[in-house]
Amino acid sequence: MNSNLISSMLRKSSLSHRFTIITVLFLSVLLSLLAYTILTLQKNKSNAFLVDMAGRQRMLIQKHSNEVFLTSQGMPVDYTSTRTLIHSTLDALLEGGLVILDPETGQRQTVPVVPTKEVWSTLREQQNYFNQLIALADNFLMLTPDHPDFRQMLQSLRVQTSILIGIADDAVKQLDAYSESNIATMIKWEIFIALVVGILGIFVTGQGIRDGRRLENEVSERKRAEAALRNSEMFLNSIVENIPDMIFVKTAKDLRLVRLNKAGEELLECSREDILGKTDHDLFPKEQADFFTAKDREVLVGKKLVDIAEEPVQTRGGGLRFLHTKKIPLLDEQGLPEHLLGISEDITERKQTAARLHESEMKRNEALRQSDELKSALLASVSHELRTPLTAMKASVSNITANALNGMTTIQQELLKGIDQEINYMSRLVDNLLDMSQVEAGTLVPHQEWHPLEDLVEGALRRTEQALTQRKIEIHIPENTPPVYVDAEKIQQVLCNLLDNAGKYSWPDSTIQILVRVATHEITVQVSSEGEPLQAQDLERIFDRFYRRPIRRNQPIRGTGLGLAICKGIIETHGGRIWAESTNSKVSIIFTLPMTQSMSTFSLEGLQKG
Repeated sequence: MNSNLISSMLRKSSLSHRFTIITVLFLSVLLSLLAYTILTLQKNKSNAFLVDMAGRQRMLIQKHSNEVFLTSQGMPVDYTSTRTLIHSTLDALLEGGLVILDPETGQRQTVPVVPTKEVWSTLREQQNYFNQLIALADNFLMLTPDHPDFRQMLQSLRVQTSILIGIADDAVKQLDAYSESNIATMIKWEIFIALVVGILGIFVTGQGIRDGRRLENEVSERKRAEAALRNSEMFLNSIVENIPDMIFVKTAKDLRLVRLNKAGEELLECSREDILGKTDHDLFPKEQADFFTAKDREVLVGKKLVDIAEEPVQTRGGGLRFLHTKKIPLLDEQGLPEHLLGISEDITERKQTAARLHESEMKRNEALRQSDELKSALLASVSHELRTPLTAMKASVSNITANALNGMTTIQQELLKGIDQEINYMSRLVDNLLDMSQVEAGTLVPHQEWHPLEDLVEGALRRTEQALTQRKIEIHIPENTPPVYVDAEKIQQVLCNLLDNAGKYSWPDSTIQILVRVATHEITVQVSSEGEPLQAQDLERIFDRFYRRPIRRNQPIRGTGLGLAICKGIIETHGGRIWAESTNSKVSIIFTLPMTQSMSTFSLEGLQKG
């Protein structure tokens, strides 16, 4: 068998199949070798018989020659039976058949045909020479011993007999050579087969050793893989068991629970032995079980995760818990649902805490609302109560200043001027308090009329003139700025608050800018100053009530923190917007006033432009 074919067979089969194939091959070779040896020995035995028969022919020829000579001497010898035996033996050797082994007993045996053509030709030659010998012998027997040709004829008979014996010897040698050739061939084949079997054995042994080593490596690798798999499984089981959320697994076929972790036992207040193998209808009230089952079917049909934000579950102890559950389908190799994985987080405490916080927040908001209402009422009341005495004080100071200023000393005039400034400050403060109370109460309704923006800016500058004596004011108002439809007093108050705020928080001797820009649908007014920049978190908070942004200067800044809050309320009641911007050391407060359709065609004389 071809070694490549054997190698291919061994590679394609498992180890047990390989040894089976090897065993069958060895047994087949051994049985074939045994059969071949038996057959060769059987043939050799038959050849030995032929050799014996051919050798007996030589003896019979010699016997026939002696019997003829004795008969010629007058002795009663039966040479014809010997002649007949030689003929029958030659015929059997040439054609195959029965041959007489013992004329006296009549014993016979079947003789096979001679194995080679060469032996057959020699035996045929022997038969021809024997026929010639018979003719010569018959002629010799017709002579008497005293006949002159007797000795010559006897010599010819002996020569012919010698030739015939030589031919018989040649047949024996040829049969011996054939037999020896068979034995030699058998030995060669057996040696060859032994070598092939030996090589095959070495190859198979080497293959077996390699397979054994590979099997040992595979077994070792499999053991390591199994150990790693066990460790991984233990690790995963440990994770699943120690996760604080409930984890469960159901079969997709009948939704029976097949896995539940420790957190699930604690949550449901039931051991997993009492839960595994059961359905939701075996464990929960019908309404809850129907809800759980419907969600399970939704997951399995849709083959996607379903997030259940909140679901109630009744525990064995009678308690009601609320869960946040995610259900996930686990698919097999064909993409069909095989199991359902559920992860449930107990949100009962969180839900209760949220409810308590909500209730607390509601109470807090109500308290703040009542506090704001009380504060607004108090502000309105205090503002009204303060306005009357402040008006009287302002009138008295103005009267003194107008009638008795020449009779006062310089110190008295400075004190009177200081009193007047403080009265003005208190008046603005009271105005702010009144406006703030109106803003918060929602009762601030602007009385809008058409006014040039330049006049409003000029009025605000006059009112803040004493506070901004050390500041340079830059005003940029385009010539084509249309009149604005606003409450003049309220917008002037916005400008005053912004200018007052810029004066408080800007650097001494710095410049304050008022910049007006006209757009298609609105007019933008920007009041900018140079000072400490606003932090990002302060850009929105500066418009809150009573909020005052922190500054680095040690000098205290007077104020209540209501100015910008009032500005926001007034601007928003006019339908505009207000915000703050801060770039490096430049701080800007910007507000917008909407433009109506008639702004662009209104003239101060009350005429329409053509």
